[in-house]
Amino acid sequence: MADEPVKLDQVKSHLRIDPTEDSDDAHLALLVIAARRAIEQRTGRAVVGEAADIGDDDAMVVAMSVLMLVGAWYANREAVVVGSAAPAELPLAVEWLIAPLRRFTC
Repeated sequence: MADEPVKLDQVKSHLRIDPTEDSDDAHLALLVIAARRAIEQRTGRAVVGEAADIGDDDAMVVAMSVLMLVGAWYANREAVVVGSAAPAELPLAVEWLIAPLRRFTC
């Protein structure tokens, strides 16, 4: 998780998980990677690595979006939330956060 937009301790703080508890660390690390990749795919922009093309302000928005996605996916570990009207691809708050980061290509 060295190159990811958020560190494990940030994720645990966001989720209010005891920082010394390590039983979910591997799962949380996978969620961070999946969230980052979902944001990259949705925005058409690289978030980490040599190809990263975001500034500091956008990096903070990406980090908050990753934390929100990880939180949603950690709380709802199934693909569909029972009792919801229709499953959403990404939580609405995340959609709003990353919408300005989108790159449109023809």
